Amino acid sequence: MTSSLAPKPKAGALSISDNALNGLQSATTEATAVYSDATSGSVVAALKSAIAIQSLRTYFDDPGIRSAIVALQDSPLGFRTDRDPKIKKKDRDGSYRPNTPYEYEIVKEAAIEALLRGLQLVGNQFNIIAGRFYCTKEGFEALIKVAPITDFQLNIGVPKSSTGGVTVECSATWIQEKTVSFAATIPVKSDQYSTADQLIGKATRKFLSRCYQQMSGKTMPDGDSSEPAAQPLGGTAPSILEAAPTAAPATLQPSSSAAPDSDATLTEEQRSRLDAAMSKCLSAVGARAFEMDVCACFQIDGLESLPAVNFRDVIGGLGNETSVKRWNMGCASGGDGPQILTDEEISELQVDSGADDDVQQELV
Repeated sequence: MTSSLAPKPKAGALSISDNALNGLQSATTEATAVYSDATSGSVVAALKSAIAIQSLRTYFDDPGIRSAIVALQDSPLGFRTDRDPKIKKKDRDGSYRPNTPYEYEIVKEAAIEALLRGLQLVGNQFNIIAGRFYCTKEGFEALIKVAPITDFQLNIGVPKSSTGGVTVECSATWIQEKTVSFAATIPVKSDQYSTADQLIGKATRKFLSRCYQQMSGKTMPDGDSSEPAAQPLGGTAPSILEAAPTAAPATLQPSSSAAPDSDATLTEEQRSRLDAAMSKCLSAVGARAFEMDVCACFQIDGLESLPAVNFRDVIGGLGNETSVKRWNMGCASGGDGPQILTDEEISELQVDSGADDDVQQELV
C-alpha cells in the first residue's frame, strides 16, 4: 500500500470551485471586451457592459473568490490600500489605533475596475486610495508592455527643488507605426521625509501614466494625494455644485438683476479686489475650490471671464461663513462633513498649493 506524498490542504485553506473560476474567467473576458466598446461612445455597448459587470459582481460574491480577494488585500503581492490594518493611524486625541480595512463592497468594485482596465489583481498593479481604484507604477508598466508599441525606452531625470515639492525631467521614445518622442516636466509633492527613490518612483508613475495616455488615448483616474488630476475614463468629474449637500442651498447664485446681455468682464480693479479677498478668506486650496464653484455657477471657464455685473454676488459669497467652511472642508479628503471636491480635483489643488492631506502613506 502506497501513500501519497502530496500535502493535504490545511483547515481553512482557500478553495474555489472550478465552475466559479471558469465562470469568472469567461465573465471577465466578456466584460472587458464590451467595456472597451462602451467607452468609445456606443450606447448599446454601454448597456451590454452594465450587464457584464453585474455578472462579474455575482462571481465576486462567490465565497471562495471573495476569500481569495480579501487575502490579496493590503499585500504587496496583491494590492495595497490606504486602510492597511498593519499601519496605525493617529486619532484626534493623539492616540494611535490600527486602520480599519475597507469593506468588501469597495474592494470588489475596485478589483472589477482593475480587471476591466486590463490589470491583474496581483503584483501591486493597483491600489485603493480614498475608496477608489488607483493604477500604480507597476500597473502602467504592465499596460505599456501589452500596448501595440515596440522599443519603449524610458529616461527619468534627477529631482530638482521647486515650489511645493520637486520637478523631474522625463522622456521616452517608442515605435507606434513611427518613432514617437515624448517628454514632460513632472511635478511631485515632497516633504522632509521624502527620499530620492520615493520622488523618482512617483515621477515615474506619473510620466508612465501620460505615456500610456499618448499611446492609447485612454486616461486613468488618480487617487494619490500627490498626483495631478486625470479625467476618469469615459466620464467627467461632477461639478462641486452638484456635489454640494442637498440640504444646503447653493452658496452662489447669479443675480436676477444682472443684465443678460452684459458682456463686460471684471475690471482690473475688481479682479484685484477679488484676489485680495480670496487670499484673506480662503486657503490656497479653498480659493481654487471657490473659483471652481464660481465657474460652475456662472458657466464660465475662469474668473477672468466673470461678468463684471456679477462681481458683488461673488464677493458676497466669499463673506458667507458657511460657504468658506464648505469649500475648505471639500478640500480635505476624509475630513469631517461633506466632500465637495472629487479626489482628482483635490490632488491637483494640493500639488498647486502644497497643502497637506490625510493620505500620507507611501503606497506606490
